[in-house]
Formats: sequence, C-alpha cells, structure tokens
Amino acid sequence: MKNLGAPAKGLVIVSQHWHLPRAIWLAQKEGWTARGLVAGVGTPDGGENIAREHFVRMVNFWWRWID
Repeated sequence: MKNLGAPAKGLVIVSQHWHLPRAIWLAQKEGWTARGLVAGVGTPDGGENIAREHFVRMVNFWWRWID
C-alpha cells in the first residue's frame, strides 16, 4: 500500500475473502478510502490458509504499531 503514492479518490481491492480485511485495513492506514471485492468462487479456504492469514494480520498490526 505504501507504494501506491498519495491517496486519491478511492481504492478497490480485489482479493480472496481472507485477505480483504487486512488489505483494506492497510490501505486505510495509508489514508485511502478502500473497499473490497471478493475474487473468484471456490478459492482455497483450508485451515492452513486461515492460520497463515491470522498470523500475518498480527505481524502487520505489529509493523503498523511500531511504524
């Protein structure tokens, strides 16, 4: 999100449903008005993906907190 430059009118993030909350949160922290759109149907939703996403959310929160 930091490489997008200065915030403009708005941003639509297209990704799998488990990535959207974190991606939208990161965009908003950079000053963007962000909305999410779930990509595809039948995307992988196994336990390993959910566990990874929860871990990465904690890491991103930590990075933003100490930033």
